[in-house]
Amino acid sequence: MKIFECKDVTFFYPEDTKPAIEHINFSLEKGKIYVLCGQSGSGKSTLLKHMKKEQIPFGTGTGQMYYCNQILEEMDTKQSCQEIGFVGQLPDEQIVTDKVWHELAFGLESLGIKPMIIRQKIAEVAEYFGIGQWFHRKTDTLSGGQKQILNLASVMAMEPKLLLLDEPTSQLDPIGAERFLHTVEKINKEFGTTVVISEQRLEEVLSIADEILIMHDGKLLEKGKVRECAALLQDGRKMIGKELPVEKGMPVSVRAYIHGADICSEVDNVDNKEEFSSMFTPLTVREGQLWLESWQTNREKQQTYQEQDWQESIVSEDKKEQKSKNKQVAIEAKNVVWGYERGKEVLKDFSIKIPKQKITAILGGNGSGKTTALKVLTGIYKVKQGKVKQSEICGYLPQNPQTMFTEATVEEELADVICFGKPKIEPSVIRARVEQMLNRMELVSQREKNPFDLSGGQAQRLAIGKILLTDASIIAMDEPTKGMDAAFKEAYAKMLRELVADGKTIILVSHDITFCSEYSDYCGFLFDGQMISSSATREFFKQNTFYTTQARKMAVHSYPEVVTVTDLFECM
Repeated sequence: MKIFECKDVTFFYPEDTKPAIEHINFSLEKGKIYVLCGQSGSGKSTLLKHMKKEQIPFGTGTGQMYYCNQILEEMDTKQSCQEIGFVGQLPDEQIVTDKVWHELAFGLESLGIKPMIIRQKIAEVAEYFGIGQWFHRKTDTLSGGQKQILNLASVMAMEPKLLLLDEPTSQLDPIGAERFLHTVEKINKEFGTTVVISEQRLEEVLSIADEILIMHDGKLLEKGKVRECAALLQDGRKMIGKELPVEKGMPVSVRAYIHGADICSEVDNVDNKEEFSSMFTPLTVREGQLWLESWQTNREKQQTYQEQDWQESIVSEDKKEQKSKNKQVAIEAKNVVWGYERGKEVLKDFSIKIPKQKITAILGGNGSGKTTALKVLTGIYKVKQGKVKQSEICGYLPQNPQTMFTEATVEEELADVICFGKPKIEPSVIRARVEQMLNRMELVSQREKNPFDLSGGQAQRLAIGKILLTDASIIAMDEPTKGMDAAFKEAYAKMLRELVADGKTIILVSHDITFCSEYSDYCGFLFDGQMISSSATREFFKQNTFYTTQARKMAVHSYPEVVTVTDLFECM
């Protein structure tokens, strides 16, 4: 039975000549989980917001949306608020009260529910979502993961029939993201709630979904069963004449399967073709391991020799990396203790050396102190216990890029940085530098947009562009790849490498294990306010069992030296 239907919907943001979404047609069945994916700026968030009356952006549109056979925009506001839940990308933007218990009650109070029923309801919800231990805490003391769970719980307290999630895991660490998605899956299975999740990080979400919707350039390119996603992506390639950008964001198991299909379009050389076919489109690490073992068994002998040569070259590279340690240090922290309140330290005996002209990534769970550590290293927070030495000027990119925006348009944001605190600069120089950065950040078509109208990934790119226009030699970035599509991450990584080649030092605080494993030089693991381990990237991920890449987890039995997706593809 249909719960939602979209009929020929097209939408333009104010003053835009190109539609954000164009001729969208689809329907959703009750009780299923749908994944909405596509590159940054493909129209995912715009489409998702068109599925809730109060979230529809300001602009001009045609077509019609239906919820349970009612015209969406004609729904009663109370019914819309109660039956269609929405959780956005930024947890702080959705929290409106100062206490956890009050946040849980806020929606129910707005619906006019009696106080006695509200007390019963929020107690039940708090227990179900594991909020009991922080029920009385202030909302501004919660970690990003806790805030997002609180947002989900607050929405679910109103018992919606349709739950819309706009990149809900973008600020969560991998383990926190996995827990959040398991909670969503539990809600779907136990209450029959229909769920639509817009996501860039697809490693965990695909395995819990029933169907996938693939967006590209404002159009709904494909819709079908998740198990058929490899075939859908291949069809998408034919439609646009090249690889879909979203392919790079797919789980490693799916990417490996598609890569295998590219290597041999037919599986005539497989001994047991029926068994091999039953493993098509593996979605999880376990399924990927089984498929990879089958692939390895049926490889040609020459390929096996090549793989052995590849492993030997990787071991050789590891040894070279360990020997050629950079002795120059950009920032050094020694025995730092720092906390927001007396007696409640966030950093405890925190020590780290950041090598010059390298990319160093600091990984760790939500609430482990990563952001605090970054602010201490860059001098934003002054230390009273321990020492921090900086050799050069630092620039800082915060988690929420919108906190950096002050101007009316994208190009004005960039021009403002160029002019700030400097003598008069020739307008032609300003225009040239702005144009260069717009091209570099792939924001040329958004130049006249208000920064607050950008998609999450576009806003992140604009904030990065502003940092790059400063004179900082050390650039510290807090979750820089958040909201960024997989295709742009490659261009972004190339840009970071160019910055390093120009003498810049890069520090990343990130939950993006895949990105850090592919592009950073050094990685450190922060736990309970201390750097538990720190080493060259490949060595770091090889020594970890749980906090490591999906590619390593999938290939560890077949190809023990694999760490990254690139490694896996090279040895296939």
